Amino acid sequence: MTSSRIMLASLAMTAVACGGPASSLEGSIGESYPLAFDRVEIRRQDDFLLIEYLKDIAGGTNKICKIVVDTRDLNIKGDSNIRGPLFLDVVQVTRVAAQGGDFPAVKSGKIHFDTFQFRANGHIEGDFEVVFETDRTLSGNFDDTSVELVDTT
Repeated sequence: MTSSRIMLASLAMTAVACGGPASSLEGSIGESYPLAFDRVEIRRQDDFLLIEYLKDIAGGTNKICKIVVDTRDLNIKGDSNIRGPLFLDVVQVTRVAAQGGDFPAVKSGKIHFDTFQFRANGHIEGDFEVVFETDRTLSGNFDDTSVELVDTT
């Protein structure tokens, strides 16, 4: 097999391991934290949107990247952006994993929603970009057509 075929095969396997082209994670933060994930789950918990990039591990699941958006005072629709100071006020980007610790504090970021149906079995699709206080970056895409409602009562 030629080196170009090996590279293409490697790239194809990486895309499959990371949930395919509709969902991805990349950035320089990957030099310090593994970014490979098995699936993306998008849930609504009260007025909070949770976007979780999940990796199955023995005995549980790591949240490779967890994005929480407080939607209480927002009017989000399709083709909407949250950026600047508002991003820092209403969006949290964390990592919940058995090893390796959490991401550094977020310095700036933006999240864009191509589609935003914030209801059971709704469709939410978009992308995000984050710069951490360490100047490391993280960006990704998300797409889920079966938003889950989480009952907190």
